[in-house]
This record gives sequence, C-alpha cells and structure tokens, in this order.
Amino acid sequence: MYNVTEPLEGLCELAVNSGWAIPYEDICFVAERHSICQLENGRIHSDTGPAIAYPDGFEIYAIHGVLVPGEVVLQPESQTIQQIEGESNEEVRRIRIERFGWEKYLVASHALIVNQRINDRDSQTERLYRMANGSQRFVCIDPSTGRRYALGVPKEITTCEQAQNWMSHGLDPFAIHRS
Repeated sequence: MYNVTEPLEGLCELAVNSGWAIPYEDICFVAERHSICQLENGRIHSDTGPAIAYPDGFEIYAIHGVLVPGEVVLQPESQTIQQIEGESNEEVRRIRIERFGWEKYLVASHALIVNQRINDRDSQTERLYRMANGSQRFVCIDPSTGRRYALGVPKEITTCEQAQNWMSHGLDPFAIHRS
C-alpha cells in the first residue's frame, strides 16, 4: 500500500529540526533554529538581552521591534551624547535617549530650560526645554504612575501652561488628567 504522505517526510523532518529553509532547484539554504526568540505584542523585543539568538552566537537586539546595537540593551548607561547625536535612524535615536534617560540627556546635551513651573493640580515641577536643533520637550510626571515623560511639543509654545493646553487640546485642565 502506498503512503500518500511519504513524499513529504523529508519536508516534515526539515520543519521539525531547522529554522527557515529556502529551497531552489539545485540548492537549499537552511538556517539553524533560534535558541532565543523574545516577542512583545508580536514584535521582537527584550530589555535585558538579545531578542533573537542562535546557537552559533549570532544575536539580534531589538526594543519594541526596532533593531538596536547590543550596547543599547546591555549597557544603556555606557552610551554617550556623541553616539545619541550621531544616530541617523530617528527610532533608534529615540530608544537610545529613552535608555539613557530623557532628563539626563536634556542636561548633558545642554538643552535650555525655556520655562518651568509647579503645576496647580499635582504640585509637581514641569519644565519646557529647547534642544539644540530647535525642537522642544515638555517634561512632566504622570501623577497616577509617577512616570516621567519628555513629550515633544511645537516650537511656538513658550510656557509649560501652553504645553499642557496643547496636550489637552484646550480642554479644561482641571477636568482632565494633566500629564
């Protein structure tokens, strides 16, 4: 009796024992199966090590699906302002700054404090910074989580109050979550 799946046994064996395979007429490229594959919301991601690694030592580092150099994940404190400023990929640059720390970056990059205040609702200090390239960051604290944010705001904004109004689309600042 003829087994109809017999011609597929080799492909099944390949699927069980390897990673990607790209067959051509006279050759087949086969990749080794990964030893690490970290995903978050369907994107490769790891805050502490490689997001993907292979037994031969090849590693891929990624934060929220963005490929980054290994030191950004493994040694974020080792980054320099020169590395951050020299980064041509905006997403990688943003991640470098987040890992370095926004407030530390603003100080180290000599961003100017345009305005600061203690907001009336949360009694927390807010600052508006102007970066060397003219962009601005509004630094505030989310009162419910305590997390600090450095949010981009338009260049026309000159005060923390204007930044809050812009973020809330002009709604009553006491009727909404302010940060």
